[in-house]
Amino acid sequence: MSTKKQSPELRPLVSLSYLEYLLGTKRDRLQKIATSAGSYYQPFDIHKKGTDKWRHIDNPQHPLKTLQKRILKNILNRNIRRLPDGMTGGISGRSIVENAKIHIGKECIGVIDIKNCFPSTNYHQINQVWIDHFGCGYKTANLLTKLTTFQHRLPQGAPTSPLLCNFALAPVFGEIKAVADSAGLDITIFIDDITVSGSKKSITDSIEPIIKILVKHGYAVRKRKVKVITSNYSQKVTGIPVNRKLSIGRGHIQQIRNLILETASLKGYIPSNDYCKIQGKISFAKSVSKTQGVKLGKFAEKMLVHPLMQVGVKKDEASRDCKRFSDNHKYTERN
Repeated sequence: MSTKKQSPELRPLVSLSYLEYLLGTKRDRLQKIATSAGSYYQPFDIHKKGTDKWRHIDNPQHPLKTLQKRILKNILNRNIRRLPDGMTGGISGRSIVENAKIHIGKECIGVIDIKNCFPSTNYHQINQVWIDHFGCGYKTANLLTKLTTFQHRLPQGAPTSPLLCNFALAPVFGEIKAVADSAGLDITIFIDDITVSGSKKSITDSIEPIIKILVKHGYAVRKRKVKVITSNYSQKVTGIPVNRKLSIGRGHIQQIRNLILETASLKGYIPSNDYCKIQGKISFAKSVSKTQGVKLGKFAEKMLVHPLMQVGVKKDEASRDCKRFSDNHKYTERN
């Protein structure tokens, strides 16, 4: 767990004057942006590599996104200690590595994926988060809810959405953890991925009760993504192998090596954004397995000998504008 010093928790966010102070913006301006918040989104879709599926991104723009970043920094991040230790996604000081460590070397792991988690988290749930977790009065909660939701739901791509999702799921996680604890299972949740580990029988018996809790709270489960994996097979938690120890996995290592080789084959110069992408992947590898990460770093140092050429980051070619998102996406409206 990170030892980084955290800001003190907020006092209850009852008044609009306190919100003005925290966001550095006058209430008239906050209310004006909140009233027309939907107009600051520019939705688009990203193609999921290796599939025929597209992922929807709501894509908030300035000045709404600027306010969302301030809400994240000055309000949400200052209250993360209130979230259970088993919640690891989108939380400063917690990561997929922390999420995976808990499940190393277990007889069996069970994985449950919450379907359309963000869009299934509605306006009313987020409004209740501001009241229950932050002590907001009615006006303050209503204003913050308008600034952090889109079409009556939690937006994809907003900086505030991951943590707000955690706060909304906290009571759900509490109920699920009670089921896991009674069965002697370890449990974590990384945004929309729930993982339990322990004996195969306990996991098999607990899957259905966990799904019933999620459904009771308005969430659905991808049945095909409910997995029960014994130690005889490759066990992965949020993509990280955990059978005996944390490992980045042979396939992932080979992908990084191939990316290094492809970049090294370029003549004359190495684009700076390609180099940064490689270094990011190596840093992640080190966070999972220092030995594997160091080897990849040495390989990159050996191969990437050409000078860097500074280039801007281009928009992903595998994306498309989503102008008619209300027709293209089932989850646009929730009452």
